[in-house]
Parts: sequence; C-alpha cells; structure tokens
Amino acid sequence: MNPNAGKETVEAWAEKWFKDYERTVKPHTARKCRGLLDATVIPRLGHMRIRDVSPATVAEFLRYIEDNRTGRRSQPISPATIKHHFLVLSSVLQYAAQNRAIPANPARGVRLPTNRSRQRPDHEYVFLTPAQVQSLSAAFPYPYNLLIQFLAFTGLRVGECAGLNIADVDVQSRKVTVKRTRTKVKGGWEVGTPKSGKSRTAPLPKALARDLAAYLDQHPRADDPAAPFWPGRKITGRSRHGNSSGLDYTAPWNPGPFFRNIFKPTVRDTKGIPDALRQHDLRHTFASICASNGIPAAQVAAWMGHGNEVVTRTIYTHLFAEDTTAHEAALDAAFGGGVGDNVVPLHKPA
Repeated sequence: MNPNAGKETVEAWAEKWFKDYERTVKPHTARKCRGLLDATVIPRLGHMRIRDVSPATVAEFLRYIEDNRTGRRSQPISPATIKHHFLVLSSVLQYAAQNRAIPANPARGVRLPTNRSRQRPDHEYVFLTPAQVQSLSAAFPYPYNLLIQFLAFTGLRVGECAGLNIADVDVQSRKVTVKRTRTKVKGGWEVGTPKSGKSRTAPLPKALARDLAAYLDQHPRADDPAAPFWPGRKITGRSRHGNSSGLDYTAPWNPGPFFRNIFKPTVRDTKGIPDALRQHDLRHTFASICASNGIPAAQVAAWMGHGNEVVTRTIYTHLFAEDTTAHEAALDAAFGGGVGDNVVPLHKPA
C-alpha cells in the first residue's frame, strides 16, 4: 500500500484513470465516460480522499443518482443508466486499487437497482413483418422510404448506415460493404470502425437492389465514390411554423434529428405500426425475418456484425429456438419401457 497515494482525491485518480482509458477505446466511448465523470462522479465524490471511499459511500452515490437525475423527457432515470454511472466510478476505484492506493475496490459487491426491483418492465424489442415494413416505408418521403427498407432488410446499425459511401453499395452484385461509422459531433463528423472493429458485407434483396439502382440514377453525386450514400438535410428557410429543410447530398444522413423530426412523427401517424418502434428495431426486424425464414444464426451473425452466433442467439433467444423434436424422441426411447403393471402402490386401497 502507498499511504500518500491513498490521500489523493477521487478526482485526481479519476483523471489518471481516464488518461489511460481514453487511449484504449473509441473516441465516442471515451466521450461518454468523460461526460459521466463530469456529471456525477467528480461533482459528488471528487473532493474525497480515495482511501475514504467505502461501500456505503458507493451505495449513497447510487441513491443520489436515482433521486436527483432524470432520464429522457424528464422520466425517472433507468437502472441501466444508473449502472453506467456506477461502472465509471467502479473503474476509477479499481484503477486506484491496482496502483496500491487502496487495498480493494469498495464498489465490488454493491448491489445495483434493477428493472425488477424498481417494478419497471424490461424493454421489449419491436419486430415488424415484411408487410409492415412496406407499409411504414410508404409513409416516408423519398428517399427515406428506401432508407427504412434498407435498415430493415440489411440489418445495419444506424451509425453504419450513416457511414456508407457511394462505393460501399454495389447494386449489381447486390452487396453492401460496411467499413465505417459516422457520428455527428460538435464541429463536424466523427468517423469510426464498425462495432466489431472490422468490415463485413451484407446482402441486398433483389427488389431493394433494383430500387437503389433507380435511386443512384438520380443521385447528384453518384459518380463520386467517396460521397455519402444517404443524404442529410439542410435548413432552407424559416416560417412562422419553424425551420424548413431540404435534402443535402453533400452531408451524411444524421440519425438523431431524423429520429426526432421525421421518424417518430411518421411512426405515430402510420396505422398498424407500434408507437414504441425505434430506428434500432428495424435491425431487430432483420434478425426476425431471417430467423422466420430458416436462415442459420451463424449466417445472421456474420451479416449483422456480431462476434459469433452465440451473441446472436443470446439477443434473439426466442427467434432462434432449436427444434427439440429429435431430443424429445430420444428421451421417449430412453424411458420408453415405463413401469406399467410393475407399479407398486404406496398404500393399499381401503
């Protein structure tokens, strides 16, 4: 143990931890953790000496977050979000323990709230049928009607879709190559790698490839391989009703404003589509359509960019349920003799 190191504050150790941490993760991950440090960990505990942090301190920190922080649209903060704050604090404390400032991580073993303990229903995935996808896409203006089908029938994440360039979509061979993600940040766009860290290809259904070919025929930058495949939007004027916007083929599609300003209102106004539908549920829809058509989980995992089929089966357990008929038949055969007339009653009948 290093007594002097234990006298340093939580804030000092948080800065040391983050300096090492941000070198090993993607920029957007580091940015999120920095935000959590600055939002709760440092303001609430930064002044304390690291050696004075106890399990009770961590538990009080969790109660403070639950009582004083809110989620989206001023809703109560979710257990999942509380866990994000906790994991950042725990990582700082673990870093201090590894560097012998404290004997052990006091966050270890502290119980976290759960959806069950807070009587919150777990989030349920929304799966659309192909007919519902067609119905929903028809409600969107061009070319976002194609974008909705693209998300549902390729399984790409929204960041991967925003990262597509003209060269990445081959309508002749009906293949999409996923090489990068794009995220809008202050001052521009942040380009990263797919979640798996490597590129992959996904197939384009024939009908969608045909429609995308027609889309490229009118795309003003179709001859530029590095141009964004899906257009963003730009402010074109103002009225008493607010800003008006138009397509901007010089900028990538931005999922955030699209979700708020176009996606959610359209979903709400489209008959037969659940109001709870999120953009990411179109990726779930792809998995559901694949599973219902007998495509093996290993192939779906490769198309969706999961590390392996175990991840796919874990996320979509009920979609890729195994046919147990053969196992049940083997069980019947093993115990097929039964006991029949050899049953000995425990008590003789009166």
